Amino acid sequence: MEYFIDVEERVRGKISNRCKLEIINEVYYGLDSKHQQKFTDSCFGHLLSIAEIKISLQIVHQCIVRAVRTLKENEVWCNFGNKIARFGLEEFVLITGLKAGELESEDENLGLQSDLI
Repeated sequence: MEYFIDVEERVRGKISNRCKLEIINEVYYGLDSKHQQKFTDSCFGHLLSIAEIKISLQIVHQCIVRAVRTLKENEVWCNFGNKIARFGLEEFVLITGLKAGELESEDENLGLQSDLI
């Protein structure tokens, strides 16, 4: 089993920051009503209804340093206590609530630039 990050190269520090969802509200209320509706209808719209949650960056960090190589393009595999945990696109959608699928058609002049920018 080959890790993405070699065991000898892992950082032994602790991460204590947490995600701040109030930034979502700052962005949302900084938009005009047309763009607020686009934001609400986008993959990020559900974040407006979530009470403030904390995401442990320590857990994310531990998952990253335990990631092992796989041929599966849409999956991340992590080794926890000699057991492989698979995190695929389905799990990502279930946990985050974000949409997954084909990108919308691109504008010839803007490429894939967002309507919100």
